[in-house]
Amino acid sequence: MTRPRFLIYDKPDGFGEGDLIEALSRFSPQPPDVVHRLPTDASGVLLLADTPEAAHAARAAVSEGRARIRHLFVTDRPPPNGRTEFADAARTQFARLQTAGRLSLWSATGSEASSAMSSAASASGLPILGDKAHGGAPFPRLLLHCEALTLDLGTEVLEARSTVPVLLRELALCERGRLARWLCGADRRERWMRSRAQAAGLATDPRAADTDAWRRLHTDGIELRSDCLGDVEWLGWFSPTPPAEADWFDIQDFLRVLERPRWILQHRADRGSGNASTALWTSAGLPARWTGRENGVAYEFRRDQGLSCGLFLDQRANRLWTMRNSRDSRVLNLFCYTAGFSACAALGGAGLVVSSDLSRPFLDWGRRNFELNGLRAERHEFRAIDSREYLKWAKKKQLSFDLIVCDPPSFSRSEKGVFRLERDFGALVAACARALAPGGRLLVCTNFEGWDDAAFRLALSSLGTGFRQEPSPGGECDFEGPHEARQMKSALIRRTRP
Repeated sequence: MTRPRFLIYDKPDGFGEGDLIEALSRFSPQPPDVVHRLPTDASGVLLLADTPEAAHAARAAVSEGRARIRHLFVTDRPPPNGRTEFADAARTQFARLQTAGRLSLWSATGSEASSAMSSAASASGLPILGDKAHGGAPFPRLLLHCEALTLDLGTEVLEARSTVPVLLRELALCERGRLARWLCGADRRERWMRSRAQAAGLATDPRAADTDAWRRLHTDGIELRSDCLGDVEWLGWFSPTPPAEADWFDIQDFLRVLERPRWILQHRADRGSGNASTALWTSAGLPARWTGRENGVAYEFRRDQGLSCGLFLDQRANRLWTMRNSRDSRVLNLFCYTAGFSACAALGGAGLVVSSDLSRPFLDWGRRNFELNGLRAERHEFRAIDSREYLKWAKKKQLSFDLIVCDPPSFSRSEKGVFRLERDFGALVAACARALAPGGRLLVCTNFEGWDDAAFRLALSSLGTGFRQEPSPGGECDFEGPHEARQMKSALIRRTRP
């Protein structure tokens, strides 16, 4: 595949240029030459030059006035002197496009750089919503968007465009504080997933581009979480009380704007208490089971078997790493749930995958995931056994593995007793480490809210000599964003001595 001279990304707000380039580099190398810069809190066209020659040509076009940039922004201030069209000192053309109550949508077209647009709008009497540094009213994000960029390179004209945020298309929604916050979060992650797919498409292994299962709204939704699962939206309402009429009004508009007619909403009043009670609402005619894809792997989602959909989306990067690092390996997947890691290992060419979980129904679900991906489940092992008991059995049989995946629950109960992560984690990791073949690796994960990353690392420190920690795949940006502490912690441990 021949890479283009210029890479055009649809930058989400909240991502610095370096943050986005680093995140996308997981899927294919990204050039460091940024031709068109955007403020961290703005969204829109981000232009990267893939060669020094392309970077030189683009910068010359900008410095010589052969660039035309179109920005969109929202302000709550009336136009200066009642004008709806005017030019500023830099010859940027301002035009009012739409009004909704006290808010108005403006375009600003000229050669003014995106990095200077906030101060230019403020100097023209139109401070942008969310731009507190320049007098703008508070808002969940800076409502500045670079919609289009045109560069006359001499030998060709380069045109780049970006999808307009929904809040700029439906201006009145900006006044509905909670819904506006939800839509900001959804827009941010949609742009991240588009950029992710684009970067993955440039790679020699583009499977990561084939993904339609991801987190659309995380903790920034406060009481609402939202996951895209194929063509179904899986919503969680985390509040002591079920959604009231006003809540449903916002939820339904959220789904309407996103064009998601098939949905599930769970009310999770007792999150974290151990009480599994929940209330459930669904759109009409929604099937009990359907499929979606992550990193080119098909999974079955279910609303009729437990409280979760069947796939923990915050493990996406770890599953992709497992698929890329399993060839000819013996792989053990403990607490395997629906065997998502197992399917990835088998697709990655593992010689044998052992999936251990207490629940036979979940193991059957895992076999279904194998079937969806053309894998022969009978070539691998599915063990309905407490994972700690399986490790004891493996020790007795002197079995060892090249890769062990261990993602234990925070709390579980079986006939062998109670498992509590804070108490039993160290012993569990030590047992996993003993089952590693020389040079083998242990991928251990947890999203236990009682630990931050430092506490998690401390819990791993008792392994002693003969093991070393390597960089772990980590998480992706549809959960926590750049520079935010991650709830899902993971570590990769290699056995360095027999």
